[in-house]
Amino acid sequence: MSILRHSAVTMYLLYGAPGRASAAPEALLEEIGVDYEYVHVDPKQLGSNEAYRKVNPLAQLPALVHGDRTIWEAAAICLYLCDRHPEAQLAPVIEAPDRGRFYQWLVFLSNTLQPAYMLFFYPDRYCSDPHGARVVGKDAEARITKLWQQLEDALVPGPFLLGERMSACDVYLHMLSTWHRESIVSLTAFPRAHRLLALVAERPGVQRMLLRNAGH
Repeated sequence: MSILRHSAVTMYLLYGAPGRASAAPEALLEEIGVDYEYVHVDPKQLGSNEAYRKVNPLAQLPALVHGDRTIWEAAAICLYLCDRHPEAQLAPVIEAPDRGRFYQWLVFLSNTLQPAYMLFFYPDRYCSDPHGARVVGKDAEARITKLWQQLEDALVPGPFLLGERMSACDVYLHMLSTWHRESIVSLTAFPRAHRLLALVAERPGVQRMLLRNAGH
């Protein structure tokens, strides 16, 4: 367990690991500037980590504990943090016209683009036949390219998914971009998306998250 900040009362407890979906919630916590505690969980031991299974019975990362509440799924954690800290302006307020688009893009990223990466990296989880697994992985490459093109087309005028203001959606997309492999397609082929990623990477909270993850 590594303590990142100290306070009389720990507001949040985030379980995560470098290269996992905990990066987006971790970056949001940094951007919000709230006290929290980060607990590194070894991904290789998730299946046998009985202590963590008590936090998340699915043995998946991340998980957020806040008082007597435990939230799984990175997108759900991001929504929870945005709603609890509207002052950080990482999501449009409920009444804002862009709130629907905010939901749309966060769900698109977590339920469409993220699963495509899972198919690319772990095709054998979805097909037990070796030949079939190779086909799954190859199809995932084409799907990932198509999805990035859809993002590129949507970034007009940009520079962010919701326009001029960065939101948690952009942070989530940045996290997924760190999983990307140039063997699929170079992200420089999508100049508007590439600019978005560069702008997000300049954020102090995102930089702190990246630096800490690189140290593990």
